[in-house]
Amino acid sequence: MASSENAPKDGDSFFVGYLKTPGKLALFYVFVVPIVIGVGIGIGIAFGASQGDPGEGRFFPGYKTITGVLRADPYPVIHTLPDADHPNGQTVTLTGPGKVGAVRFVKELDGKIVDAGGVFIARGAHRVMQVGGRVRIRATQKELTEAEKAFQPAAPETVGRYTLKGEIVDSKCYLGAMRPGQGKIHMACANYCLHGEIAPVLVTYSSDGPDAETFVYLMAGPDGGPIDKELLDYTSLAVAVTGEVERRGDLYVLKVDPGGVETL
Repeated sequence: MASSENAPKDGDSFFVGYLKTPGKLALFYVFVVPIVIGVGIGIGIAFGASQGDPGEGRFFPGYKTITGVLRADPYPVIHTLPDADHPNGQTVTLTGPGKVGAVRFVKELDGKIVDAGGVFIARGAHRVMQVGGRVRIRATQKELTEAEKAFQPAAPETVGRYTLKGEIVDSKCYLGAMRPGQGKIHMACANYCLHGEIAPVLVTYSSDGPDAETFVYLMAGPDGGPIDKELLDYTSLAVAVTGEVERRGDLYVLKVDPGGVETL
């Protein structure tokens, strides 16, 4: 039993659900609580506004199929068969579902004409196809003309040796699978993708900063093969990368030794 000395007095701000709310407590609810909530909302809006633009990359709806010559190195790409709109074909980078690349789906298909099915992820002029569904990647089942059967992509063309500044990211998230798909906040995710053999890319920027992107280079090792786990210490950082640039269809491939990557 509480003593009479500890019992609430008239005028105390002591809330009892079935009694009238004390005046002081009512004033607290009316004035202080809305202010606290408003300040919290304002901080949230300010924090959101301070974040960089995650870009326009996104998944595009609708299952698509493409046909062309598959090249497995450094990462799977398809050089599509020429058509009226693209007389030289197009070069499409492939990736797998989730945090895995398409490397595991292309065994024994390198250099062959294949069908690939999936959905596109695109950011600006750059895109990848996430393969899956009823087609995924398989030797073509289409009836081809003699000209289509004889199609061969243009040979790689050496452009020159350059030192480029930018950020190393995984191609899938950067192009729209994640938002944001770049920056330090995305470092762990980018490394997880590279562990899964998703193609790394170097995104170069102008002197005006990350919002003024200029180019995306598919990264390869010095021998033109895959390079991913060697880059884990450099993802999502400002870097300078020195290497040889090759043009392969619509893609520019940056062949680099891990020793040619320097943080800025």
